[in-house]
Amino acid sequence: MSYLTILSRVKTILESVSNIGIVHDFPRFTADLSVQHERFVSNGILHTWMIERKSFEPTTKGVMSQVFRKHVFEIVGFYEVNDANVTEKTFQNLIDDICDPIS
Repeated sequence: MSYLTILSRVKTILESVSNIGIVHDFPRFTADLSVQHERFVSNGILHTWMIERKSFEPTTKGVMSQVFRKHVFEIVGFYEVNDANVTEKTFQNLIDDICDPIS
């Protein structure tokens, strides 16, 4: 399966998770604060996810030496910490919600 096909499927899975925030299918960074708010803030809090292929390795299998690709993706999440609202626990629960359909 191609990189773009897998990337699209992973993004679709993430976007299906309730309260996921903003999902980007590539790393996004900026020093411009006005752009930062648009790209990374959802419902008034920093809440964004980025998907990136970290590596892939071709492998051969079978009698016909079919070539397969093993893709390794990294999902990075940023979530605003607010001790009074115990957002660390909210973030950890959200990670579980993301991992369940991907596993």
